[in-house]
Parts: sequence; structure tokens; C-alpha cells
Amino acid sequence: MAVTVPFTIFMDLTSLPLLSTFEIVIDSLAVVLLIGNALFIRYLASGTWFYRIDALFFGALLLYYLTEDKGYGTAAMWAFAYPLVFLLLLGNREGVIWTGAFFAGAACILLLSPTAFPPHFRAGFLATFFMVAVMAYAIESLRGRFERESHALIGQLETALSEVKTLKGLLPICAHCKKIRDDTGYWNQIESYLQEHADASFTHSVCPDCIQELYPEFADRLKRSSEKRGGGKNGQT
Repeated sequence: MAVTVPFTIFMDLTSLPLLSTFEIVIDSLAVVLLIGNALFIRYLASGTWFYRIDALFFGALLLYYLTEDKGYGTAAMWAFAYPLVFLLLLGNREGVIWTGAFFAGAACILLLSPTAFPPHFRAGFLATFFMVAVMAYAIESLRGRFERESHALIGQLETALSEVKTLKGLLPICAHCKKIRDDTGYWNQIESYLQEHADASFTHSVCPDCIQELYPEFADRLKRSSEKRGGGKNGQT
């Protein structure tokens, strides 16, 4: 719309004495339709029906320009934008149908009125339009694939983030037994609380200080055994 509307208005104003009433009406309808898309599409749940109306209207308009152009001017060149625009707006599946219908209409006009168009223009127009349509299809396929992969990656990241559990804020902990009070007021063992809120698993051992306090008869023996294994003074068992 940002390109077509100003360009159409400028061309109509500069060529006003040469335009017929029908051409002025058609161009005005095109401008109104484009502005209507910009104003109302954001308020609709889906713009598919607007795009279909656009495809029908601009397809007919471009075919009309093709018949008037006769291959000598530049009006027919606008037809090459048709597959680029409507494959993007309607997707590959429906965009191919509209593009194929437009191509068939253009082929009928060119081939059924061969004397009205130069031979090189007929062949060049159809071949170029076909190549542009193929490129537009390939670009839209790559864009769709990238969009699907992006959505899949975003979904995986959201799932991973939803499964991540973090601890934050102040945790009420007993100064003596080290139990933690949860939101319901129940006191939990610190292992149970962390397993529930941080997805952590625990294995149990005894530190050297506790061994000395709880099992003094084994402390020296375990210390020597740990030093032999290379655990050093602070080795654990």
C-alpha cells in the first residue's frame, strides 16, 4: 500500500487528461481497497477474505491492463508482482491456485489474440511470469519452514522454562534442626523441600567434622584411609 497508493495517485494526476472515466474509477477503487485493507485488517481475526477480494480485484485489473498495454508499455509489468504478493498473503496452497488462475487468464489473452501482441512479448511475458511464480513459491516455502521451526523452538524453550524451578525470597529455616517452613506452615526436612522446589536429588554422606563428633572410634581409621586414597585432610566418606 505504501508503494502502490502514492504511485497510482501520482500517475493518475499526471496523466489525467489521457485517462478515460473507466480507468479513473478503476484506479480509485484500487486505492480505496488498499487503504481499506490497512485500516480494517488489524481489527479482524483473519484477513483471508480481504486478501481473496484483493486477489480477485487486482487479478482482473492487471488482466485489463494487459489487454490495454499490448506489450508496448510498462503496465503489464505490474503482473509480475501478483505471485509475490498473494503467495505471501494467502500461503502456498491457496496462493498457487490464484496465481495459476491469473496465469491461465493471461495466457488466454495473449494466445487468443496473437496479432495484438508482439511474438517476443507473449513468450517473454509467460516465461518470466512462470519463473517469478516459482521463485515466489520457493521463498514462501522457506519462510514457512523457518516460521514453523521458530515456533517449535519457542515452544521447546517455553516448556523448558516452565519446568525450571527456582528458589527465591526468604526461606524460614529452623536455627536448630534446619527444617524449612513451607507456605502452608508445615516444617519440612531441607532435603524434601529442595527436592520439591528445585528438582534436586540427594545422596547422603558424613563430613569429617561430623565423623569426629558422632563416630570418634572410627575417625582416625577413616582419616588414614581417606588420605591413602588421596582425599587429603578434608576427604569425605
